[in-house]
Amino acid sequence: MNRLFAIVLLLSAAAFAQMAPSHEATNAQQGNPHGFKRSSRVQFAAECGINNPDPATALVLSRSEKGTWSRVSRTMPPGQNDNAKVRAWRETNTMIEWHESPNGTSMHTAQFCYRPDGTLWHVIDRFVEPVSCGCMRMMEATFNPDGSVRERYEGYYGMQQQEPIAEPPLAKSFPAAYEIKKLDQLPFAEFLKSN
Repeated sequence: MNRLFAIVLLLSAAAFAQMAPSHEATNAQQGNPHGFKRSSRVQFAAECGINNPDPATALVLSRSEKGTWSRVSRTMPPGQNDNAKVRAWRETNTMIEWHESPNGTSMHTAQFCYRPDGTLWHVIDRFVEPVSCGCMRMMEATFNPDGSVRERYEGYYGMQQQEPIAEPPLAKSFPAAYEIKKLDQLPFAEFLKSN
């Protein structure tokens, strides 16, 4: 696939992937209590207790196609074939943004918020498949300190109408949503200790 076409496709999918549930509607008895609106880094950071979510202040990591994570900086850019990027902010809590393209056309993103003790408090996971189904799976969950689920929602949305759709048959082949419940279980956790 033409690399430029893949980049354009992923950028349009990235804009769609920023859609997340709204917490303004709360009628859980009527089905999905979540609306459909954008969830930005700034909004998520505010919920997570991160005061400065500027990308320039983040630890940036990249994953090679062989699965090796490395630190990215101006003097150490990501590799040409790297397939995942992570940004991490550590204040009292830790916020992680994870973006990856498993096959060059789909996109898997997640935002994590970890408590000071390293337990997962909140995650928003999105998997966008623009070519095969023109759809997105969105999962959002909050967790108690013991790791048990406090609240969880998972649904599918069409890219054209940006409305809920039935689970597409292709969804069975989607990667699992990220629910990495401890900071030290992240595959790049060693880099977070030194940040």
